Amino acid sequence: MKRLYIGNTTSDTDRLVTELATQNNTVNHGLITKASDITEDGFYHSTVVDITPAEIAKLDCDIFLLDQPKESFSTTKEYHDTQQLVNVNNTYWQQLIKDNKSFCIFPFISHSLNHENTTLCCRSKQPVAKTEDFDWNTSLLDIRNNMLQGTRIDNCSGCYKVEDSGGISARQRQTIDWSRKLDMSSVEDLNFSKPIMYDVFPNNTCNLMCRMCIPEYSVLIQREQNDLNDYPATNWDYIDLEDAQVVYVAGGEPTAMLDFQKFLDRCEQEKRLDMEIRINTNANKISERLFEKLNRFKNIVFTVSIDGYGCANDYSRWLSSWENISKNIQRIADKGHSVNFNITVSIYTIFSIYELLKYLDDNYSKYIVNIEYVSLHDNVLNPFVFEYSDKMLNKIASITKMDIYYNNKNLQNFVQGLLTNTKSSTLNVEKLKKFFEYNDNLDKLRDSKLQDYIPELEEKRQLLGVDHG
Repeated sequence: MKRLYIGNTTSDTDRLVTELATQNNTVNHGLITKASDITEDGFYHSTVVDITPAEIAKLDCDIFLLDQPKESFSTTKEYHDTQQLVNVNNTYWQQLIKDNKSFCIFPFISHSLNHENTTLCCRSKQPVAKTEDFDWNTSLLDIRNNMLQGTRIDNCSGCYKVEDSGGISARQRQTIDWSRKLDMSSVEDLNFSKPIMYDVFPNNTCNLMCRMCIPEYSVLIQREQNDLNDYPATNWDYIDLEDAQVVYVAGGEPTAMLDFQKFLDRCEQEKRLDMEIRINTNANKISERLFEKLNRFKNIVFTVSIDGYGCANDYSRWLSSWENISKNIQRIADKGHSVNFNITVSIYTIFSIYELLKYLDDNYSKYIVNIEYVSLHDNVLNPFVFEYSDKMLNKIASITKMDIYYNNKNLQNFVQGLLTNTKSSTLNVEKLKKFFEYNDNLDKLRDSKLQDYIPELEEKRQLLGVDHG
C-alpha cells in the first residue's frame, strides 16, 4: 500500500504521518517533491510548497489531506492552496458562483479606474460613473444588490459570454481566488467601507502597436489611425493607500509611464512598501531605474502578456522583440519578483500556441497562466474560420501532456475547449476575407508582411482563391 499525505510545512506533518504509519503497520518514508520519489509501499508526505499539481497528477496512489487547523499554516493562501491541491473545494464560494450566474466579488472589493471613468473591473469597459462623481458606498449599490439576487449585469457580458460557451470566466476564478485571499466564509463578510483593490488604466502611453489593440490603450495606434479623441489620464490620487491591499496597473504600458514611477514614490513616502502591486506588462523594455524602485517593495507581481512564440508574438504585438521579452522575464524572476502570464489567443496565436506553451513549460512550468480568446470588433481575429489539419490538432492535443497544463486549471479548461473548437472549425470565407482585409491594411501602414512572420496563416489566403502577389 502506497499513500501520500498533504499537510502544512511544519514538523507536525511528519509527526502525524509517522503516527498514522505506525497505526497501519507500515513506515513513514518522509517528504517527497516528485512522483518518482514514491518507490515502495508505505506512507509519504508533502506540501504545496514542495510538490506541484503536475507531479500529483502522475501519482498512482491514494492521496489524503491531513487534519490540521487553518492556523497551523504559514498563510491563509497556503491553507487554501493545500485544500485545492487535493481537490477539497471551498464549498460555499464554489456553490455560490455555480448557483448564482451573476455574482462577482469585484464590485464589493475593487475600484476600477479607467481614464476619467469608473468601471466594474479591468475587463468591463462600460462606465458606471465618472470617477469624480463616484461614491464607494452608493454608486455600486444597485449593481451589488442585483448580483446578490442573481440578476445579470450588462457591464459583465464578457464573463457571461465565456461561461455560456462552456469556459471558466474571470468572474468565477477571481471570486474564488479573492475569497481565499481574504479568508472569507460568506458574502456577509463583504462589508468593506473602502476599496481594498484598485485596477488602474493610467493612460495610453505604450511602446507597442498590438494588432488586437485600440487607440485608447496605445498612443502609437492613436497616431497611426489619426484618432483625434482625447483619452484623459487617470488621476492616481483616487487610490486610497491607507486601506489598499492590491493595486493592479495595466496600460498602455506601465513600465513606460512616468506617472507610475511617481506613484511608487508616493507609496514609499506613505510607508506602503508592503502593498501588493501587480503590473501588466509587455516586458519589451524594463529599465534598471524602475527595477531599483520595485526592489524596495515586498510584493511585486508581473503579469507578462505574450500572444505567440517568437516571430508570431513580434508580429501580433508589433514593435516587440521576442529576444528582449524572454530576457526580461528571466530578469524579473532573477530579481525575486513573482511572474505570471497572460495569453490572448487569436488567429495570430493559434499556429504557435504549442510552441509558446512548450517554452513556458520548459522554463516556467510552475507559474500561473491566464488564457482567453482575444476580443476585438466584429470578432475579426477569430481563429476558427478554416479547417485544421490532423497534424495541427495533434500538436494542440499534446499540450495536455505538459506539466504547465496540470499546474493551471484555467489552462486545462481552455485547452479542452480549444481542442473542441479546432476540431469543429470549418471554412468561413466571409470572416476569413474580413481578417485579411483588416490585416492587409495594417501591413500597408506598417510596411510589414504576414508571410515573413506567420507563413502558415498567409497560406490560408489561398482558401479565398486570391493571389496576394
